[in-house]
Amino acid sequence: MADNLATTATGFDTFVNNILNELDDEEVGGATSEVEDIDEVSIEDNHENSESEQSTEEMTDNSGDEMDTDDIPVRFFIGKNGHTLWMDQPPPQAVRVRSRNIVPAIHAPGVKTAAGKQATTPIQSWRLFFTDDVLQQIVECTNIKICQLQPNNSRERDAKETTLSEIKAVIGLLYLAGVKKSSHVTLKDLWETDGLGLELFRCVMNLSRFTFLLLAIRFDNILTRDERKEFDQLAPVREMFSQLVENFQKYYSPGHFMMLDEKLEAFRGKCPFRQFIKNKPAKYGLKLFSLVDTKMAYTYNLEIYAGKQPEGPFQVSNSAKDVTLRLIKPIENTGRNLTTDNWYTSVPLAIEMLDKKLTLVGTPRKNKAEIPPEFIVNKAVCSSIFGFDDNNITLVSYSAKKNKNVILLSSMHDSPTIDPDTGDKRKPEIITFYNSTKGGVDTTDQLSALYSVSRKTRRWPMVIFFCLLNTAGINAQVIVASNKRFEEQIVRRKFLQELGISLVKPFMEERAQMMNLPKELRHKSKSFCLLKKILQPLDKD
Repeated sequence: MADNLATTATGFDTFVNNILNELDDEEVGGATSEVEDIDEVSIEDNHENSESEQSTEEMTDNSGDEMDTDDIPVRFFIGKNGHTLWMDQPPPQAVRVRSRNIVPAIHAPGVKTAAGKQATTPIQSWRLFFTDDVLQQIVECTNIKICQLQPNNSRERDAKETTLSEIKAVIGLLYLAGVKKSSHVTLKDLWETDGLGLELFRCVMNLSRFTFLLLAIRFDNILTRDERKEFDQLAPVREMFSQLVENFQKYYSPGHFMMLDEKLEAFRGKCPFRQFIKNKPAKYGLKLFSLVDTKMAYTYNLEIYAGKQPEGPFQVSNSAKDVTLRLIKPIENTGRNLTTDNWYTSVPLAIEMLDKKLTLVGTPRKNKAEIPPEFIVNKAVCSSIFGFDDNNITLVSYSAKKNKNVILLSSMHDSPTIDPDTGDKRKPEIITFYNSTKGGVDTTDQLSALYSVSRKTRRWPMVIFFCLLNTAGINAQVIVASNKRFEEQIVRRKFLQELGISLVKPFMEERAQMMNLPKELRHKSKSFCLLKKILQPLDKD
Protein backbone atom coordinates (compact mmCIF):
# COMPACT_ATOMS: atom_id res chain seq x y z
CA MET A 1 0.00 0.00 0.00
CA ALA A 2 2.81 2.40 0.90
CA ASP A 3 4.62 1.59 -2.36
CA ASN A 4 1.49 2.36 -4.37
CA LEU A 5 1.04 5.69 -2.62
CA ALA A 6 4.67 6.56 -3.22
CA THR A 7 4.37 5.71 -6.91
CA THR A 8 1.24 7.81 -7.27
CA ALA A 9 2.83 10.75 -5.48
CA THR A 10 5.90 10.54 -7.74
CA GLY A 11 3.71 10.39 -10.83
CA PHE A 12 1.65 13.35 -9.62
CA ASP A 13 4.79 15.44 -9.07
CA THR A 14 5.98 14.54 -12.59
CA PHE A 15 2.62 15.58 -14.07
CA VAL A 16 2.59 18.93 -12.25
CA ASN A 17 6.23 19.64 -13.11
CA ASN A 18 5.57 18.91 -16.79
CA ILE A 19 2.66 21.34 -16.81
CA LEU A 20 4.67 24.08 -15.06
CA ASN A 21 7.75 23.48 -17.24
CA GLU A 22 5.61 23.81 -20.33
CA LEU A 23 4.38 27.17 -19.04
CA ASP A 24 7.99 28.24 -18.41
CA ASP A 25 9.13 27.12 -21.87
CA GLU A 26 6.37 28.98 -23.69
CA GLU A 27 5.67 32.69 -23.80
CA VAL A 28 2.22 33.18 -22.29
CA GLY A 29 0.56 36.23 -23.75
CA GLY A 30 -1.80 38.22 -21.60
CA ALA A 31 -1.81 35.98 -18.52
CA THR A 32 0.42 36.73 -15.58
CA SER A 33 0.33 35.75 -11.97
CA GLU A 34 -1.95 38.19 -10.24
CA VAL A 35 -0.89 37.34 -6.68
CA GLU A 36 2.58 38.37 -5.60
CA ASP A 37 4.68 36.39 -3.16
CA ILE A 38 3.86 37.43 0.35
CA ASP A 39 7.29 39.02 0.77
CA GLU A 40 6.54 41.56 -1.94
CA VAL A 41 3.17 42.80 -0.66
CA SER A 42 3.35 46.49 0.16
CA ILE A 43 1.34 48.32 2.79
CA GLU A 44 1.24 51.87 4.05
CA ASP A 45 4.18 53.14 6.10
CA ASN A 46 3.86 53.33 9.86
CA HIS A 47 6.05 54.63 12.66
CA GLU A 48 4.87 52.68 15.68
CA ASN A 49 6.24 49.56 17.25
CA SER A 50 4.31 46.78 18.94
CA GLU A 51 5.29 45.44 22.31
CA SER A 52 3.69 42.16 21.34
CA GLU A 53 6.49 41.20 18.96
CA GLN A 54 8.94 40.23 21.68
CA SER A 55 6.44 38.14 23.63
CA THR A 56 5.44 36.31 20.45
CA GLU A 57 9.04 35.49 19.60
CA GLU A 58 9.59 34.14 23.09
CA MET A 59 6.75 31.69 22.54
CA THR A 60 8.37 30.05 19.48
CA ASP A 61 11.94 28.94 18.95
CA ASN A 62 13.82 29.03 15.63
CA SER A 63 13.18 25.38 14.90
CA GLY A 64 9.43 25.93 14.65
CA ASP A 65 8.69 23.94 17.83
CA GLU A 66 6.22 25.46 20.23
CA MET A 67 7.68 26.48 23.59
CA ASP A 68 6.17 25.86 26.98
CA THR A 69 3.76 28.75 27.54
CA ASP A 70 2.50 27.79 30.98
CA ASP A 71 4.57 30.54 32.65
CA ILE A 72 4.03 33.23 30.01
CA PRO A 73 1.22 35.68 30.80
CA VAL A 74 -1.47 35.89 28.16
CA ARG A 75 -1.72 39.18 26.32
CA PHE A 76 -4.99 40.33 24.76
CA PHE A 77 -5.68 42.38 21.64
CA ILE A 78 -9.01 44.03 20.88
CA GLY A 79 -10.24 44.54 17.33
CA LYS A 80 -11.09 47.98 16.00
CA ASN A 81 -14.76 47.17 16.50
CA GLY A 82 -14.13 47.20 20.27
CA HIS A 83 -15.38 43.70 21.07
CA THR A 84 -13.43 41.11 19.03
CA LEU A 85 -10.92 39.62 21.45
CA TRP A 86 -7.65 37.95 20.45
CA MET A 87 -5.08 36.22 22.69
CA ASP A 88 -1.38 35.97 21.87
CA GLN A 89 -1.41 32.29 22.88
CA PRO A 90 -3.58 29.43 21.56
CA PRO A 91 -6.53 28.59 23.81
CA PRO A 92 -6.36 25.24 25.64
CA GLN A 93 -7.62 22.38 23.50
CA ALA A 94 -9.99 19.76 24.89
CA VAL A 95 -8.69 17.22 22.39
CA ARG A 96 -5.18 16.48 21.20
CA VAL A 97 -5.89 16.96 17.47
CA ARG A 98 -8.83 18.93 16.11
CA SER A 99 -10.98 17.15 13.54
CA ARG A 100 -10.49 19.48 10.62
CA ASN A 101 -9.11 19.00 7.10
CA ILE A 102 -9.94 15.30 7.29
CA VAL A 103 -11.53 14.42 3.95
CA PRO A 104 -13.97 11.48 4.22
CA ALA A 105 -13.29 8.51 1.96
CA ILE A 106 -16.48 9.21 0.02
CA HIS A 107 -15.01 12.59 -1.01
CA ALA A 108 -11.46 11.36 -1.65
CA PRO A 109 -9.63 13.23 -4.45
CA GLY A 110 -9.62 11.63 -7.89
CA VAL A 111 -11.83 10.61 -10.79
CA LYS A 112 -15.41 9.69 -9.90
CA THR A 113 -17.93 7.35 -11.60
CA ALA A 114 -17.22 4.39 -13.85
CA ALA A 115 -17.52 6.52 -16.99
CA GLY A 116 -14.92 8.94 -15.70
CA LYS A 117 -12.46 6.19 -14.79
CA GLN A 118 -12.71 4.68 -18.28
CA ALA A 119 -11.66 7.92 -19.99
CA THR A 120 -8.03 7.40 -21.02
CA THR A 121 -7.86 9.44 -24.26
CA PRO A 122 -8.39 13.16 -24.84
CA ILE A 123 -11.65 12.73 -26.72
CA GLN A 124 -13.09 10.32 -24.13
CA SER A 125 -12.38 12.68 -21.23
CA TRP A 126 -13.55 15.78 -23.14
CA ARG A 127 -16.87 14.09 -23.93
CA LEU A 128 -17.53 13.75 -20.23
CA PHE A 129 -18.09 17.52 -20.19
CA PHE A 130 -19.27 18.38 -23.70
CA THR A 131 -21.67 15.47 -23.99
CA ASP A 132 -23.62 14.79 -27.17
CA ASP A 133 -26.70 16.16 -25.39
CA VAL A 134 -24.94 19.48 -24.78
CA LEU A 135 -23.65 19.62 -28.35
CA GLN A 136 -27.00 18.60 -29.83
CA GLN A 137 -28.62 21.49 -27.98
CA ILE A 138 -26.08 23.82 -29.60
CA VAL A 139 -26.88 22.30 -33.01
CA GLU A 140 -30.61 22.86 -32.62
CA CYS A 141 -30.20 26.44 -31.37
CA THR A 142 -27.73 27.20 -34.16
CA ASN A 143 -30.08 25.88 -36.83
CA ILE A 144 -32.80 28.22 -35.59
CA LYS A 145 -30.45 31.14 -36.16
CA ILE A 146 -29.33 29.75 -39.53
CA CYS A 147 -32.93 29.72 -40.71
CA GLN A 148 -33.07 33.45 -39.97
CA LEU A 149 -29.79 34.12 -41.80
CA GLN A 150 -30.45 32.04 -44.92
CA PRO A 151 -32.51 34.66 -46.84
CA ASN A 152 -29.64 37.14 -46.58
CA ASN A 153 -26.91 34.72 -47.70
CA SER A 154 -26.10 34.52 -51.38
CA ARG A 155 -24.47 31.05 -51.22
CA GLU A 156 -27.01 28.42 -50.23
CA ARG A 157 -24.25 25.84 -49.64
CA ASP A 158 -22.56 27.98 -46.97
CA ALA A 159 -25.87 28.76 -45.22
CA LYS A 160 -27.28 25.26 -44.92
CA GLU A 161 -28.26 23.85 -41.54
CA THR A 162 -25.50 22.27 -39.47
CA THR A 163 -25.08 18.83 -37.90
CA LEU A 164 -23.57 17.36 -34.75
CA SER A 165 -20.43 16.17 -36.55
CA GLU A 166 -19.94 19.60 -38.16
CA ILE A 167 -20.24 21.45 -34.83
CA LYS A 168 -17.64 19.07 -33.38
CA ALA A 169 -15.42 19.87 -36.37
CA VAL A 170 -15.76 23.60 -35.71
CA ILE A 171 -14.72 23.06 -32.10
CA GLY A 172 -11.86 20.83 -33.24
CA LEU A 173 -10.57 23.54 -35.57
CA LEU A 174 -10.70 26.04 -32.71
CA TYR A 175 -8.53 23.72 -30.60
CA LEU A 176 -6.10 23.17 -33.49
CA ALA A 177 -5.86 26.91 -34.10
CA GLY A 178 -5.10 27.32 -30.40
CA VAL A 179 -2.35 24.70 -30.57
CA LYS A 180 -0.77 26.75 -33.37
CA LYS A 181 -1.22 29.87 -31.24
CA SER A 182 -3.32 31.41 -33.99
CA SER A 183 -6.08 32.96 -31.91
CA HIS A 184 -4.95 36.42 -33.03
CA VAL A 185 -4.22 35.38 -36.63
CA THR A 186 -6.89 36.25 -39.18
CA LEU A 187 -8.90 33.26 -40.35
CA LYS A 188 -7.95 33.97 -43.95
CA ASP A 189 -4.30 33.31 -43.13
CA LEU A 190 -5.16 29.89 -41.70
CA TRP A 191 -6.88 28.89 -44.97
CA GLU A 192 -4.22 30.31 -47.33
CA THR A 193 -3.28 28.09 -50.28
CA ASP A 194 0.15 29.67 -50.83
CA GLY A 195 1.86 27.24 -48.47
CA LEU A 196 1.60 29.49 -45.42
CA GLY A 197 -1.84 28.25 -44.34
CA LEU A 198 -2.82 25.04 -42.57
CA GLU A 199 -3.78 22.43 -45.16
CA LEU A 200 -5.78 20.40 -42.63
CA PHE A 201 -8.18 23.31 -42.14
CA ARG A 202 -9.11 23.37 -45.84
CA CYS A 203 -9.68 19.62 -45.78
CA VAL A 204 -12.16 19.92 -42.90
CA MET A 205 -14.30 22.79 -44.28
CA ASN A 206 -13.99 25.90 -46.37
CA LEU A 207 -13.33 29.30 -44.83
CA SER A 208 -16.71 30.83 -45.70
CA ARG A 209 -18.57 27.96 -44.02
CA PHE A 210 -16.42 28.13 -40.88
CA THR A 211 -16.93 31.90 -40.69
CA PHE A 212 -20.67 31.53 -41.18
CA LEU A 213 -20.95 28.93 -38.41
CA LEU A 214 -19.02 31.11 -35.95
CA LEU A 215 -21.46 33.89 -36.79
CA ALA A 216 -24.53 31.66 -36.44
CA ILE A 217 -23.64 29.49 -33.45
CA ARG A 218 -26.08 29.93 -30.55
CA PHE A 219 -26.48 28.27 -27.17
CA ASP A 220 -30.15 28.99 -26.47
CA ASN A 221 -33.38 29.35 -28.41
CA ILE A 222 -33.34 32.92 -29.70
CA LEU A 223 -37.10 32.78 -30.30
CA THR A 224 -37.76 32.64 -26.56
CA ARG A 225 -34.73 34.56 -25.34
CA ASP A 226 -36.50 37.89 -24.79
CA GLU A 227 -38.89 36.27 -22.32
CA ARG A 228 -36.05 34.69 -20.36
CA LYS A 229 -33.94 37.86 -20.37
CA GLU A 230 -36.67 39.62 -18.41
CA PHE A 231 -35.42 37.81 -15.30
CA ASP A 232 -31.96 36.53 -16.36
CA GLN A 233 -29.23 38.53 -18.08
CA LEU A 234 -27.31 35.28 -18.64
CA ALA A 235 -30.17 33.72 -20.64
CA PRO A 236 -28.06 33.28 -23.83
CA VAL A 237 -25.66 30.88 -22.05
CA ARG A 238 -27.46 29.82 -18.87
CA GLU A 239 -28.39 26.27 -19.86
CA MET A 240 -25.07 25.37 -21.50
CA PHE A 241 -22.99 26.97 -18.72
CA SER A 242 -24.92 25.23 -15.94
CA GLN A 243 -24.64 21.85 -17.65
CA LEU A 244 -20.89 22.17 -18.16
CA VAL A 245 -20.26 23.19 -14.54
CA GLU A 246 -22.42 20.29 -13.36
CA ASN A 247 -20.33 17.92 -15.50
CA PHE A 248 -17.07 19.36 -14.09
CA GLN A 249 -18.28 18.38 -10.62
CA LYS A 250 -19.78 15.05 -11.64
CA TYR A 251 -16.65 13.28 -12.78
CA TYR A 252 -13.86 14.52 -10.52
CA SER A 253 -13.35 15.04 -6.80
CA PRO A 254 -10.83 17.82 -6.07
CA GLY A 255 -7.87 17.69 -3.70
CA HIS A 256 -7.65 18.83 -0.10
CA PHE A 257 -6.64 22.40 -0.94
CA MET A 258 -8.68 24.70 -3.15
CA MET A 259 -8.39 28.29 -4.32
CA LEU A 260 -11.16 30.81 -4.99
CA ASP A 261 -10.47 33.86 -7.13
CA GLU A 262 -11.90 35.83 -10.01
CA LYS A 263 -10.74 35.62 -13.62
CA LEU A 264 -11.35 38.10 -16.43
CA GLU A 265 -12.13 36.92 -19.97
CA ALA A 266 -11.07 39.68 -22.36
CA PHE A 267 -13.97 41.44 -24.08
CA ARG A 268 -14.52 45.04 -25.21
CA GLY A 269 -17.89 44.66 -26.89
CA LYS A 270 -21.34 45.59 -25.68
CA CYS A 271 -22.42 43.84 -22.49
CA PRO A 272 -24.39 45.19 -19.50
CA PHE A 273 -22.10 43.45 -16.99
CA ARG A 274 -18.71 44.01 -18.62
CA GLN A 275 -16.07 44.79 -16.00
CA PHE A 276 -12.95 46.91 -15.77
CA ILE A 277 -10.21 45.45 -13.53
CA LYS A 278 -7.02 47.47 -13.77
CA ASN A 279 -4.67 44.79 -12.42
CA LYS A 280 -5.75 42.21 -15.00
CA PRO A 281 -3.86 41.91 -18.30
CA ALA A 282 -6.99 42.43 -20.42
CA LYS A 283 -8.40 45.31 -18.26
CA TYR A 284 -11.89 44.96 -19.79
CA GLY A 285 -13.93 41.79 -19.97
CA LEU A 286 -16.35 39.36 -18.36
CA LYS A 287 -15.62 38.43 -14.75
CA LEU A 288 -16.02 34.87 -13.54
CA PHE A 289 -15.52 33.48 -10.05
CA SER A 290 -13.54 30.26 -10.19
CA LEU A 291 -13.05 27.49 -7.61
CA VAL A 292 -9.95 25.49 -8.51
CA ASP A 293 -8.07 22.49 -7.15
CA THR A 294 -4.75 24.14 -6.26
CA LYS A 295 -2.43 21.27 -7.10
CA MET A 296 -4.12 19.79 -10.17
CA ALA A 297 -5.43 23.08 -11.66
CA TYR A 298 -8.84 21.43 -12.09
CA THR A 299 -11.69 23.94 -12.27
CA TYR A 300 -14.45 22.57 -10.05
CA ASN A 301 -16.97 25.41 -9.95
CA LEU A 302 -17.62 28.62 -11.90
CA GLU A 303 -20.00 31.54 -11.63
CA ILE A 304 -20.41 34.42 -14.07
CA TYR A 305 -20.68 37.87 -12.54
CA ALA A 306 -23.86 39.29 -14.09
CA GLY A 307 -24.18 42.49 -12.07
CA LYS A 308 -27.57 43.18 -10.57
CA GLN A 309 -30.00 40.68 -12.03
CA PRO A 310 -33.69 41.53 -12.60
CA GLU A 311 -36.06 40.52 -9.86
CA GLY A 312 -36.61 36.79 -9.98
CA PRO A 313 -34.93 33.41 -9.32
CA PHE A 314 -31.49 34.55 -10.53
CA GLN A 315 -31.26 37.71 -8.44
CA VAL A 316 -28.54 36.96 -5.89
CA SER A 317 -26.22 38.91 -3.63
CA ASN A 318 -22.81 39.74 -5.06
CA SER A 319 -21.15 40.35 -1.70
CA ALA A 320 -17.84 38.56 -1.17
CA LYS A 321 -19.24 36.32 1.56
CA ASP A 322 -22.33 35.26 -0.40
CA VAL A 323 -20.33 34.59 -3.57
CA THR A 324 -17.94 32.40 -1.58
CA LEU A 325 -20.72 30.44 0.12
CA ARG A 326 -22.37 29.74 -3.24
CA LEU A 327 -19.12 28.58 -4.85
CA ILE A 328 -18.13 26.26 -1.99
CA LYS A 329 -21.56 24.63 -1.67
CA PRO A 330 -20.49 21.50 -3.62
CA ILE A 331 -17.60 20.88 -1.18
CA GLU A 332 -19.45 21.50 2.10
CA ASN A 333 -18.77 18.96 4.88
CA THR A 334 -15.75 17.51 3.05
CA GLY A 335 -12.96 18.78 5.33
CA ARG A 336 -11.19 20.77 2.60
CA ASN A 337 -9.36 24.08 2.90
CA LEU A 338 -10.05 27.20 0.84
CA THR A 339 -7.39 29.81 0.05
CA THR A 340 -8.65 33.30 -0.83
CA ASP A 341 -7.37 36.83 -1.36
CA ASN A 342 -8.38 39.95 0.55
CA TRP A 343 -11.68 40.54 -1.28
CA TYR A 344 -13.16 37.30 0.08
CA THR A 345 -11.39 36.78 3.42
CA SER A 346 -13.17 37.75 6.65
CA VAL A 347 -13.63 36.44 10.17
CA PRO A 348 -17.42 35.90 9.81
CA LEU A 349 -16.82 33.85 6.65
CA ALA A 350 -14.17 31.71 8.39
CA ILE A 351 -16.55 31.02 11.29
CA GLU A 352 -19.43 30.07 9.01
CA MET A 353 -17.16 27.80 6.95
CA LEU A 354 -16.09 25.93 10.10
CA ASP A 355 -19.76 25.06 10.63
CA LYS A 356 -19.66 23.51 7.16
CA LYS A 357 -16.49 21.53 8.03
CA LEU A 358 -14.28 23.69 5.82
CA THR A 359 -11.26 25.80 6.74
CA LEU A 360 -10.12 29.13 5.34
CA VAL A 361 -6.69 30.67 4.81
CA GLY A 362 -6.52 34.15 3.32
CA THR A 363 -5.35 37.74 3.50
CA PRO A 364 -8.01 39.99 5.07
CA ARG A 365 -8.09 43.68 4.29
CA LYS A 366 -6.47 45.79 6.98
CA ASN A 367 -9.63 47.86 7.43
CA LYS A 368 -11.61 44.88 8.75
CA ALA A 369 -13.20 45.73 12.09
CA GLU A 370 -11.99 42.55 13.77
CA ILE A 371 -8.27 43.32 13.25
CA PRO A 372 -6.52 44.91 16.28
CA PRO A 373 -4.51 48.12 15.64
CA GLU A 374 -1.39 46.38 16.97
CA PHE A 375 -1.43 44.02 13.97
CA ILE A 376 -1.29 46.89 11.49
CA VAL A 377 1.68 48.75 12.99
CA ASN A 378 4.10 45.80 13.29
CA LYS A 379 7.54 47.18 12.43
CA ALA A 380 10.44 44.85 13.33
CA VAL A 381 11.61 43.02 10.19
CA CYS A 382 10.99 39.25 10.11
CA SER A 383 8.91 39.34 13.27
CA SER A 384 5.36 38.12 13.79
CA ILE A 385 2.39 38.84 16.02
CA PHE A 386 -0.13 36.04 16.54
CA GLY A 387 -3.69 36.28 17.73
CA PHE A 388 -6.09 33.47 18.64
CA ASP A 389 -9.80 33.77 19.32
CA ASP A 390 -12.31 31.40 20.90
CA ASN A 391 -13.72 30.46 17.45
CA ASN A 392 -10.48 28.63 16.55
CA ILE A 393 -9.42 31.43 14.19
CA THR A 394 -5.74 32.41 14.01
CA LEU A 395 -4.55 35.86 12.95
CA VAL A 396 -0.91 36.66 12.16
CA SER A 397 0.84 39.89 11.23
CA TYR A 398 4.27 39.36 9.66
CA SER A 399 6.75 42.09 8.79
CA ALA A 400 8.45 41.12 5.55
CA LYS A 401 10.29 44.44 5.16
CA LYS A 402 10.79 47.55 7.23
CA ASN A 403 7.47 49.35 7.73
CA LYS A 404 5.73 46.80 5.51
CA ASN A 405 3.74 43.88 6.82
CA VAL A 406 1.06 41.44 5.79
CA ILE A 407 -1.86 40.02 7.73
CA LEU A 408 -3.21 36.52 7.26
CA LEU A 409 -6.19 34.77 8.76
CA SER A 410 -6.48 31.02 9.16
CA SER A 411 -9.00 28.60 10.61
CA MET A 412 -6.73 25.73 9.58
CA HIS A 413 -3.70 26.59 11.75
CA ASP A 414 -3.93 26.79 15.53
CA SER A 415 -0.38 27.46 16.76
CA PRO A 416 2.29 30.19 16.38
CA THR A 417 4.55 27.88 14.37
CA ILE A 418 7.44 29.33 12.39
CA ASP A 419 8.45 27.44 9.25
CA PRO A 420 12.05 26.30 9.86
CA ASP A 421 12.72 26.09 6.10
CA THR A 422 12.46 29.89 5.80
CA GLY A 423 15.68 30.42 7.78
CA ASP A 424 16.38 33.96 8.96
CA LYS A 425 13.13 35.24 7.44
CA ARG A 426 11.27 33.24 10.10
CA LYS A 427 8.01 33.16 8.18
CA PRO A 428 4.99 31.76 10.01
CA GLU A 429 3.73 28.44 8.71
CA ILE A 430 0.45 30.15 7.75
CA ILE A 431 2.29 32.34 5.26
CA THR A 432 4.27 29.55 3.61
CA PHE A 433 1.06 27.52 3.30
CA TYR A 434 -0.73 30.49 1.73
CA ASN A 435 2.12 31.03 -0.76
CA SER A 436 1.98 27.36 -1.79
CA THR A 437 -1.79 27.32 -2.40
CA LYS A 438 -2.62 30.79 -3.72
CA GLY A 439 -1.91 30.20 -7.42
CA GLY A 440 -4.58 27.74 -8.58
CA VAL A 441 -6.66 30.18 -10.63
CA ASP A 442 -3.54 31.90 -11.99
CA THR A 443 -2.27 28.54 -13.22
CA THR A 444 -5.50 27.80 -15.07
CA ASP A 445 -5.41 31.30 -16.59
CA GLN A 446 -1.87 30.69 -17.85
CA LEU A 447 -2.74 27.27 -19.24
CA SER A 448 -5.78 28.72 -21.01
CA ALA A 449 -3.79 31.58 -22.51
CA LEU A 450 -0.98 29.29 -23.69
CA TYR A 451 -3.12 27.49 -26.31
CA SER A 452 -6.31 29.53 -26.23
CA VAL A 453 -9.21 28.82 -28.58
CA SER A 454 -10.51 32.38 -28.12
CA ARG A 455 -11.05 34.55 -31.16
CA LYS A 456 -12.00 38.19 -31.53
CA THR A 457 -15.76 38.56 -31.25
CA ARG A 458 -18.42 41.18 -30.58
CA ARG A 459 -20.75 38.70 -28.88
CA TRP A 460 -20.22 38.10 -25.18
CA PRO A 461 -21.82 34.58 -25.22
CA MET A 462 -18.97 33.51 -27.51
CA VAL A 463 -16.48 34.70 -24.88
CA ILE A 464 -18.11 32.38 -22.34
CA PHE A 465 -18.11 29.56 -24.89
CA PHE A 466 -14.38 29.99 -25.56
CA CYS A 467 -13.74 30.08 -21.81
CA LEU A 468 -15.59 26.79 -21.33
CA LEU A 469 -13.68 25.16 -24.18
CA ASN A 470 -10.35 26.20 -22.65
CA THR A 471 -11.45 25.01 -19.20
CA ALA A 472 -12.74 21.68 -20.54
CA GLY A 473 -9.40 21.12 -22.26
CA ILE A 474 -7.53 21.56 -18.98
CA ASN A 475 -9.97 19.46 -16.95
CA ALA A 476 -9.95 16.69 -19.56
CA GLN A 477 -6.17 16.44 -19.32
CA VAL A 478 -6.38 16.11 -15.53
CA ILE A 479 -8.90 13.26 -15.94
CA VAL A 480 -6.63 11.37 -18.35
CA ALA A 481 -3.55 11.92 -16.19
CA SER A 482 -5.38 10.66 -13.11
CA ASN A 483 -6.70 7.56 -14.87
CA LYS A 484 -3.27 6.68 -16.18
CA ARG A 485 -1.94 7.27 -12.65
CA PHE A 486 0.54 9.79 -14.09
CA GLU A 487 2.59 6.96 -15.57
CA GLU A 488 2.96 8.62 -18.97
CA GLN A 489 4.34 12.10 -19.52
CA ILE A 490 1.57 14.38 -20.79
CA VAL A 491 2.44 17.34 -22.98
CA ARG A 492 -0.44 19.77 -23.16
CA ARG A 493 0.17 20.76 -26.78
CA LYS A 494 0.05 17.13 -27.93
CA PHE A 495 -3.02 16.50 -25.81
CA LEU A 496 -4.97 19.36 -27.42
CA GLN A 497 -3.73 18.44 -30.88
CA GLU A 498 -5.00 14.90 -30.50
CA LEU A 499 -8.29 16.23 -29.12
CA GLY A 500 -8.70 18.60 -32.07
CA ILE A 501 -7.94 15.88 -34.64
CA SER A 502 -10.37 13.50 -32.94
CA LEU A 503 -13.13 16.12 -33.19
CA VAL A 504 -12.59 16.95 -36.86
CA LYS A 505 -11.96 13.39 -38.11
CA PRO A 506 -15.61 12.18 -38.44
CA PHE A 507 -16.66 15.26 -40.41
CA MET A 508 -13.51 15.17 -42.55
CA GLU A 509 -14.31 11.56 -43.49
CA GLU A 510 -17.86 12.58 -44.43
CA ARG A 511 -16.56 15.45 -46.54
CA ALA A 512 -14.06 13.21 -48.33
CA GLN A 513 -17.01 11.32 -49.82
CA MET A 514 -18.65 14.43 -51.30
CA MET A 515 -18.34 14.16 -55.06
CA ASN A 516 -18.96 17.88 -55.60
CA LEU A 517 -15.64 18.73 -53.94
CA PRO A 518 -12.51 19.20 -56.08
CA LYS A 519 -10.77 15.86 -56.65
CA GLU A 520 -7.50 17.11 -55.16
CA LEU A 521 -9.21 18.23 -51.95
CA ARG A 522 -11.00 14.88 -51.56
CA HIS A 523 -7.72 13.00 -51.94
CA LYS A 524 -5.99 15.18 -49.36
CA SER A 525 -8.86 14.67 -46.92
CA LYS A 526 -8.59 10.90 -47.32
CA SER A 527 -4.84 11.09 -46.83
CA PHE A 528 -5.22 13.00 -43.57
CA CYS A 529 -7.71 10.42 -42.31
CA LEU A 530 -5.14 7.67 -42.91
CA LEU A 531 -2.25 9.37 -41.09
CA LYS A 532 -1.84 7.14 -38.04
CA LYS A 533 0.81 9.36 -36.51
CA ILE A 534 -1.79 12.13 -36.22
CA LEU A 535 -5.04 10.28 -35.75
CA GLN A 536 -4.09 7.64 -33.20
CA PRO A 537 -4.86 6.85 -30.51
CA LEU A 538 -8.50 7.73 -31.13
CA ASP A 539 -11.75 6.88 -29.43
CA LYS A 540 -13.27 3.78 -31.01
CA ASP A 541 -16.90 4.71 -30.34
